[in-house]
Amino acid sequence: MTVRYQMKLTGLEEYLERIVQAGLNVDISAAKAVEAGSEIVLDSMLEKVPVGQAPEDPHPGNLKKHVKRTQPQQDGNLIFCQIGVLDADANTAIYGNVQEYGSGSNSPQPYVRPAFDENKGKVRAAEKAVLEAEGVL
Repeated sequence: MTVRYQMKLTGLEEYLERIVQAGLNVDISAAKAVEAGSEIVLDSMLEKVPVGQAPEDPHPGNLKKHVKRTQPQQDGNLIFCQIGVLDADANTAIYGNVQEYGSGSNSPQPYVRPAFDENKGKVRAAEKAVLEAEGVL
């Protein structure tokens, strides 16, 4: 299960032209901004991910161990980080899905969606702060 957060800027052609003329590297600044925002989501996700208690759970903390984020990546003009259950074996990925969405016998204990939903404002503020510090805004 991979979750992606992306920052999308539209309608900024004139502004971006001024940035180019000023000699600023927008891609590097955007990557720093996305990284700052993704760190907030990751921290929240790590706080919310359910952790079983031994001896009932033979692998307490295994799901939490796999909640990670990637470094910023670029695909064309899209700059993003992946955040979620990464580099997990199939059983851990399935377990993470069951925790997030529930199953016929288990109630959901969401940790991915709330981490994104509850932190939108903080993410935007962190991204804006980075872009301002970089001189992009």
